[in-house]
Amino acid sequence: MKIEDARSAKEELWEKLSHQLKDGELERIATRVVLARGGRPRSAASKSFAAALGANRPVGAPNYAMSLGISVRPQGGYGIAVRVQAARGSRPTAERLREAFMPRKDIDFRIIGAVRGYKPWYRDVARPLRIGPSIGHYKITAGTLGAFVTVQRKSGTFMLSNNHVLANVDDATPGDHILQPGPIDNLAPNQLIAGTFESAVALKNAAPNRVDCAIAKIDNEIDIEPSELWNIGSLTGTAAPFESGSELVFKVGRTSGLSWGRITAIELDPIEIDMGSAVHAFDGQIEIEGTGVSPFSRPGDSGSLVVDSQCRAIGLLFAGSTAGGRNGKGLTYANPIDEVLDKLNARLVT
Repeated sequence: MKIEDARSAKEELWEKLSHQLKDGELERIATRVVLARGGRPRSAASKSFAAALGANRPVGAPNYAMSLGISVRPQGGYGIAVRVQAARGSRPTAERLREAFMPRKDIDFRIIGAVRGYKPWYRDVARPLRIGPSIGHYKITAGTLGAFVTVQRKSGTFMLSNNHVLANVDDATPGDHILQPGPIDNLAPNQLIAGTFESAVALKNAAPNRVDCAIAKIDNEIDIEPSELWNIGSLTGTAAPFESGSELVFKVGRTSGLSWGRITAIELDPIEIDMGSAVHAFDGQIEIEGTGVSPFSRPGDSGSLVVDSQCRAIGLLFAGSTAGGRNGKGLTYANPIDEVLDKLNARLVT
């Protein structure tokens, strides 16, 4: 489709939608549909849709923001882009909208969820708690909540991250406050507490370490979403590096959010890590480089869960370099997740 034809088809669709809304047809598909333009449609057709909307909008009904645009096809040419911002928990009804539009092959229909401003959610308050946001012992700046675990002979679910994130490099006492967001991001008058420090695998000076990990108990009143991975999928379990036959991995972290990378080395030892107060050596580590123009991780991403293309956890991110990647950026290092869980007597919640 040429762009002129796509523009005409878009306006025709606005007109059709306005008639469907007036006739109640669209209301049977989704209880409430609103324009994503903030009530300022630019064309006669979309004005007609907005007018019909005003006459048919039920009070207190679920919210679906709809946008129309011109889709750009990878193989060349243009079509119509339909985007629906479905409120949380209302995706099944939004899928019924998809069924209404899909018979048209020239329509690229996508349910896009909420669209937020520039401030990243992973440095903000995350309630319910989930994988990836800012977190930290009250004496540090911030790290990342990597995952949720259960622990042998302990009741409840615990947050998993690094020793240097939850225990301030072996300088925490059980019961110390764990903040979410982490202290540097926690701008509330009374800083928001997500839980309390429980335990950590101590870091050794005289011999190589294998893991940098710790757990914290979650406050009883806080809900959790233990397996959601940035709308990519749900955490399905654990795997050793390369077990899936693919070296492509991703993580969600406090500083750089979602990033993709490639495993460049496994069983790397020893690698010396500057923890600020001391340099600690680590054996058996996983090395990752970013696949794009940016590094796989940045400061503040410590504690992130490294996940393979099948949504299986393979490592717990804990450090990074400033150089060495093929993209001219740094490299990232992670503890094998099975060793982390073994040292903590823990099991990943999926």
